[in-house]
Amino acid sequence: VVYAYEVAVFDLLKQEKIFVCPVKNSALSDCHFLSESVVVYAGEDGITAYDLDAGKVLWKGEEATILSVSGDLKVVAAVNGTEERAVFYNALNGQKIAERSFDGQCLSIPANDIFADAKNYVFSLNGDGSVLAVSFRNGGLYLLSRNDRAEDLILYEASDYTSFYGGFCGKYFAFTAEKNSEVQFGMVDIDAASYVGSFSSQYKMLLQVGEGGIYLANKGLLVRVEPDTMREVEIA
Repeated sequence: VVYAYEVAVFDLLKQEKIFVCPVKNSALSDCHFLSESVVVYAGEDGITAYDLDAGKVLWKGEEATILSVSGDLKVVAAVNGTEERAVFYNALNGQKIAERSFDGQCLSIPANDIFADAKNYVFSLNGDGSVLAVSFRNGGLYLLSRNDRAEDLILYEASDYTSFYGGFCGKYFAFTAEKNSEVQFGMVDIDAASYVGSFSSQYKMLLQVGEGGIYLANKGLLVRVEPDTMREVEIA
């Protein structure tokens, strides 16, 4: 649990707080599990990995607020507020393995992020941490290759969309983009570097994406979207 301005871990069976530590003074501050006993969080003096069982810090990195962990739990990507770059770390030892510039762009977050986090941006790693999906303040949506800029995919270089949500399911990236009374849903095959398909709606969509599947709610209907065919399977 992250709150102002600490991160805490609770043992749910014992209903006890087993860890607490200050985080960066920002509503954007993140915390993720790297394993059953290791968490990585936006510490007040830099990104920090902590072993709950051993009761010690495993590694520290640069100052950061928003974090993303790859599906295989081996890579951590971090950005510090409105900084125009992302840093990639080896999740095991904290070694800095890459850095990607946003080329003058930044995430669409408040200039003063102490109290507010609308969570209307994308900052998500794929399964092996080789691709970072990120949305920008100018309405851009990019799939950035960690190691080779030539392999970047630009879904929107700039647009009038104001909110983005999305994530990876295997080789697929699924997302929604919102503006005024229009919401766009799209899916991209990152291996083939091509669109699988897309559609729009005048109603708000709720999207959840992970290795367990792609789920989309729209107009009171919840479906699972089959990524290879875009077929919608009704859930509720």
